[in-house]
Amino acid sequence: MKHHQPKTPKITPTKGLLTLITTTSALTLITTGYAYTTYTPTWALALITLTCLTIITTTALALIQHNNRTTVLPHTYAELLETHAKFPIDPKRIKLTKFKTDTKNPFTTGTPHRITLTPNQTILPQKTDFTDIKNTLHFITDETYTLNLKKSKKKKIVFDALTPEALHERNKQPELTYRQNIEQRLTTVVTRLIDENANITCTWDNDDYLTTVEITDFQNTEIALPNKRKQVMLQLKTTLPKGDFNTYFDAHEQIIRFFRSTPLPKVTAPPTAKARLIKTHDDYLNFKVYYGIGTDGKPAYWQPSKDAHMLAIGGTGGGKTIFEHGVIQQLAQAGARVWLLDGKRVEFKGYRNYPNIEILAQKIEQQVRLVKMAFDLMETRYDLIERDEVSISELEPVFLVIDEVKTFLSSADRLYKKTKEKGMPTKSEVLDWLSDMGSLARTAKIHMVFGLQRPDAEFIGGELRDNFGARVSLGQLQSNVGSMMMWNNPAIGVQVPKIPGRAISFVDGVPGQIQVPFTANPDPQHKDFVASMVAATYPEWEIYSRKVIAEPRPEAVLDKNGDYTGEEVLTWSSIISTDMLDPITGKKVDVPPVASEESRALRASDAHDKPVEESQLMPRAVDSFSEALSIFEGHTDLSFGARVARAVQRVSKAEAEELEAKPNLAAEGYEAASQKLMNAHLNFDDAQEVSSENITGGMRITDPATGEKILVSETSTISGTDQIAVTGFSEDGEEVSVELAASQKVECARLIEA
Repeated sequence: MKHHQPKTPKITPTKGLLTLITTTSALTLITTGYAYTTYTPTWALALITLTCLTIITTTALALIQHNNRTTVLPHTYAELLETHAKFPIDPKRIKLTKFKTDTKNPFTTGTPHRITLTPNQTILPQKTDFTDIKNTLHFITDETYTLNLKKSKKKKIVFDALTPEALHERNKQPELTYRQNIEQRLTTVVTRLIDENANITCTWDNDDYLTTVEITDFQNTEIALPNKRKQVMLQLKTTLPKGDFNTYFDAHEQIIRFFRSTPLPKVTAPPTAKARLIKTHDDYLNFKVYYGIGTDGKPAYWQPSKDAHMLAIGGTGGGKTIFEHGVIQQLAQAGARVWLLDGKRVEFKGYRNYPNIEILAQKIEQQVRLVKMAFDLMETRYDLIERDEVSISELEPVFLVIDEVKTFLSSADRLYKKTKEKGMPTKSEVLDWLSDMGSLARTAKIHMVFGLQRPDAEFIGGELRDNFGARVSLGQLQSNVGSMMMWNNPAIGVQVPKIPGRAISFVDGVPGQIQVPFTANPDPQHKDFVASMVAATYPEWEIYSRKVIAEPRPEAVLDKNGDYTGEEVLTWSSIISTDMLDPITGKKVDVPPVASEESRALRASDAHDKPVEESQLMPRAVDSFSEALSIFEGHTDLSFGARVARAVQRVSKAEAEELEAKPNLAAEGYEAASQKLMNAHLNFDDAQEVSSENITGGMRITDPATGEKILVSETSTISGTDQIAVTGFSEDGEEVSVELAASQKVECARLIEA
């Protein structure tokens, strides 16, 4: 926060006052000059002169008073507020009004009975302690001030001086401190909803920062019921200060606990260690892809053996592709068999010679064939399992990553219309193949990662969505419908802070904010290529060699007699039956249904991971993007091993100097992404006033007490009262709970679907 140094105030009269003084002075001079010139002073001239002098004197005194009230006093208040209350503010943002002056001398500056502060930062008046500010104002004026909540907003704080009558009444009962006010509200709600004999313990730090609330020793069996407990927790949250509070409930011990979450880092870097090698079935069962950090440092991860498939949602610039790079590289580090379908055709170029990326499909014909291969592999494995010819533990895991699923399916449909043969169905089976794999592929140890720009009911509606247990939405979702599809909540995922890499995902089974690490693109020509990071995250083990899908062969066109016409056409049948080839020899390579020879060789070898702690497999919190890049400096050196150095040696030596500058390009790209997010805004319709009882999930309301915008998640009627508890998310993505009278009019708006 910038500290303001008060400058020496200057008299800055208004244009009207200057005109008045000039005119009055001119009249005085003319009158006096005429009197002396004619040597005939009269009582009229004397009266005019006296009047002019009186006006000049009065105007000068009024000007001094005006200057004191608008310039001198604000500077004095600003200096003392910063010194005594540690509240720096520009004097221009202090407005003093409703002055009370001395009746004997009306030209004294007087005391302001209303003081309005408009700080640069957002402050929530209802949930902020202003004790130090009020004490400072009392020190300056000797008046007692109180916060005017009706007039105050999140960037405007209004204090009114108490009248003698109000002060007398107030002195009868001491004013509650900020802590006492919170604790009193908690006691009231706990007494009403839980048990009047319950014990409430609040833990505060030195700055009146509530960290923990523990409610114990209560007798209430109804709270063990999920719906009742949810209602009680919601109402208790409305009494707490703003901030993300986690909840804990123990029915046996009768304990309710609220505790603050540790704020999320704004930047994270990839893990220190490489993913653990999948060598055995037990390794597969325990394998996790760590892709983010949640509140309190909890990791967000995908465990394929439990959640078969992963879904990543994010619009252009939201960080979806960077997230996918992190997942792909950890799979490759673990020695998994990875098949990539590049919906954009050029986004995954850097994986053409990357270890364990067995197939990279860029052309639409190759992409369709790849999906058909995965589907056929699943069918074959089911047949083997059904005939007891193989056990699930013998199967090697296969990961199919499809970026831009909707683009791929649209392209596949167009290709099908051009190449389908007589008698074939109107629509292709590609979506059916994916749907079947979504439901069945887990048992066959085939896992999919889908990347989409926005939630779409065709892909993530109903059963198919439920099969994608691991889900991530990066950046702000643009609709309440999409939020419902992803998180069964109209607000989660919409109000997300505008920070690159900020996302929503499941952490401990509950959707919440996470920070996804920046992962370098292994394509040397891409702006997100960072040589040192690519080298440091390069897989240690190369288990699967590169394969390619052959170009489909056009089929001969025959006439009615079965004779060759000399023409050839590409058919759907030829596309979905194209061979897989060894890129070096050009020979056909079969897809082994159980495990490849390369995989069997690994299992039989003594290959093993270096022992690492679980924490080393998780992303790391750092203070800045430049720090994230600096962690990997030096990893391009050949001393890090031939395998690692190969990540950099894939490019020519002539490009070495250019690659060294890539971190700067990545940093520039990060700043550009940050600016783009800051300039992006959600669109809402025109605000209308509605009664609190008619507020529903998905609406954006303006809190009448604070002026804060809240995207509503859910509402609940507080039993035994006419109050409505509203829970939602602020523009900063923090969970917020407020209590409103049922009949109270509130400004509401609805999100316009993008």
